Amino acid sequence: MKKIALFIILALVALMLPVTSGASEDIVLYLGSNTALVSGKEKAIDTDKSVIPVFKDATVYIPVRFIAESFGFTVNYSEETEQIDLESTDKKVVFRVGENEISVDGTSYNLNGKVSFVYQNRSYLPLRVFSEAIGKKVCYDKGLIIIGNEEKKADESGLDVLRNKLTGLEIIGSKENLLKKIPYVLDVDVDIEYSSAVGGGSGGGKSSATVQNSSAVPEVSADFSETNIQVKGVDEADIIKTDGNYIYSVQKGNVNIISINPASDMKLSSVIKSEENETPIELYADGDILTVIYSVYDKNTKRFYADNKIKCSIFDISDRTYPKVSHSYTTDGNYVSSRKIADNLYIITTAHIWKEKGEIKLPCIRDFNFEKEEKEINLNKCYFLPEKNYNSFVTVSSVNVTKPDKKVQSQSYLGNGQEIYMSSESLYISAQTGLKTNIYKFILDNGNVIYNTKATVPGTLVNQFSMDEFNGNFRIATTYRENGTLMNGMFIFDRAMIERGSVTEIAPTEQIYSVRFVGNKAYMVTFRNTDPLFVLDLGDIDNPKILGKLKIPGYSTYLHPVDENNILGFGMDADENGTLSGMKMALFDVSEVENPKQKFVEKIGERNTSSPLINNHKALLYMPGKNLLAFPVNEYNKHSTESRPVAKIYSFDIERGFDLRGEIHHIDEEDILKSGDNYYFPHREIERIIYANDSLFTISSKKIQSDKFEDLKFISDIEL
Repeated sequence: MKKIALFIILALVALMLPVTSGASEDIVLYLGSNTALVSGKEKAIDTDKSVIPVFKDATVYIPVRFIAESFGFTVNYSEETEQIDLESTDKKVVFRVGENEISVDGTSYNLNGKVSFVYQNRSYLPLRVFSEAIGKKVCYDKGLIIIGNEEKKADESGLDVLRNKLTGLEIIGSKENLLKKIPYVLDVDVDIEYSSAVGGGSGGGKSSATVQNSSAVPEVSADFSETNIQVKGVDEADIIKTDGNYIYSVQKGNVNIISINPASDMKLSSVIKSEENETPIELYADGDILTVIYSVYDKNTKRFYADNKIKCSIFDISDRTYPKVSHSYTTDGNYVSSRKIADNLYIITTAHIWKEKGEIKLPCIRDFNFEKEEKEINLNKCYFLPEKNYNSFVTVSSVNVTKPDKKVQSQSYLGNGQEIYMSSESLYISAQTGLKTNIYKFILDNGNVIYNTKATVPGTLVNQFSMDEFNGNFRIATTYRENGTLMNGMFIFDRAMIERGSVTEIAPTEQIYSVRFVGNKAYMVTFRNTDPLFVLDLGDIDNPKILGKLKIPGYSTYLHPVDENNILGFGMDADENGTLSGMKMALFDVSEVENPKQKFVEKIGERNTSSPLINNHKALLYMPGKNLLAFPVNEYNKHSTESRPVAKIYSFDIERGFDLRGEIHHIDEEDILKSGDNYYFPHREIERIIYANDSLFTISSKKIQSDKFEDLKFISDIEL
């Protein structure tokens, strides 16, 4: 156990806690819970259930009045000065809301940059500073907080007893307990027949990089585009990344590293070849670190639902010609999604529970730097989520990509997951069950993922953009059924995931096609025959409301904010009967929130025209500083048998709208001769467009091509 000096470091220290939950004069709390244990007895922290310990700015904060009064202090507050005085028989503590100092018996201490704040009309202070200021010891473990007179020690069962009392988060413990909670276990010997089409895989941790060039291109200052993400500071994996000097791409079942500086001399620096039955899905690139997420099929399993293994491999690419694996990790299951904040990568997977020859099989995990073989998850360290009718596990893994000597942290729960949303401090996992969706909230604490609480909403989500967090409040939009009729709703929850306000019965008979949150506003597109764009005001979390709407033909599947008054929509055009007639993008002016307008519109192709951008926001290249807007399109003309896979390159600004500068394609004369009457170019469909050093790079499954940004003239290409 490591002791940390008061007021110098506000780190949270994980300590062993008492086995007995009723230790004299102890106060036990949990992040996100309004219930506390005071001397072993359950007590509400406040009549307002939203008053809870909160995690903010990488620090745990606790409500001052409840803690102080529980330890015998009187609390006095001056509205005029916003000063709070805490007094007991032998101690006086004084502080002001919003300031970074606290006075203890006349001596002032700096809060190391942290400040007190007000939440739900209650004053909060940092956990460790406040507790030790009033002469108490602090113990903290995965969201569980004990404040008392002494430091205590105990086994892990003591922690779980306390955690369960405050959250209902129950340890699974054994397969017998597991079977009592789940509705059904798939039996591979009875329910299914093994398909030999399912391949096998090893999930190993070694690299098989093929050296193509003997030296790397010298590093120079670079100007380049980044992946289009949902939340600033929260990176998302993609099939393409660049650092301006190299492109890192998932192509043809391998990972390629291509030197692109200069664009006129592109070279394949190396190929990270996949092992047998292993397919790269997405990747991250950060300096000299490349992180690749693989799907691995296991030929030895009879699981018909093809629960893959997910492998995460971290490569040292300081020498781009010879990538070296520094760390690998595998877990049974299917990939839900991942996010990366600074050095910490978070991977979410789901895995079925199954039975073979009468034996329950659990997901297996292996950290290659620490374990020689994979092991089943330990049920003594797994929890039932509050909703217990799943027959699968959801696992959240945390990997520090810069520290191969640090063990991967993973936590499994009996549960499921479909979509995720991540802010800088919270992870939300959605899990549909019947006609409702459960939302599980987790706190992110520098690589630690701590279960917080749960909420439930009616209906289903369209995608990750249906969820958002702002000022600690969670907002979510869903499509649901009421008396057999489709309805849509917007729901707002506070930090405790208590529902505060909602707007329901929006656009009856229609369903949500896209959502985007921008500060206190939300934009929602529904569709049946026409496309209503709704503008909602979420500033008052107890009374959200619709401000205005615009009805136009077609629909948008992705909304992209330009600024506070303008938002881009990408989707499909349609006639008044709802018949689709091509792709469309539009700029909406929302400066008059009660009267949104379609300011500019661009129609692309005829019926059957499609684009990766319709379903994947990462296919958009938007650089407002360069007035650059680009995305791939598979364009059909009036004769629907003829399609052209191209990259559309536009100049765009909010005053002049869209100006098509040109198109880039990967089709050559030989492709056209081979195609016959029906154009078919499956390997020439452009998947991504990136910008680097005054050049545009277009990527298809077999080729990377560079063109000048200024005039779109061809520079060079490389076949892969």
